[in-house]
Amino acid sequence: DLVTVNFKDVTLLNVGEGGSVVVDVDGVADTILASSTKIVNGIKITNEDTVYNNEISQRSAILVIS
Repeated sequence: DLVTVNFKDVTLLNVGEGGSVVVDVDGVADTILASSTKIVNGIKITNEDTVYNNEISQRSAILVIS
């Protein structure tokens, strides 16, 4: 999924089995651990909750982006 925040594209790339997520913010990828907050390329992202499935297309996350 892709959303635009402050003119930057934020994309969820993957969800890990342990609840971490990999996000891309305008070309800068980073990992955010479960229940953690991180600033990625100037955008604050909180990893609220995740759903992991063996099939990557079935993985999802609830992220708070500001």
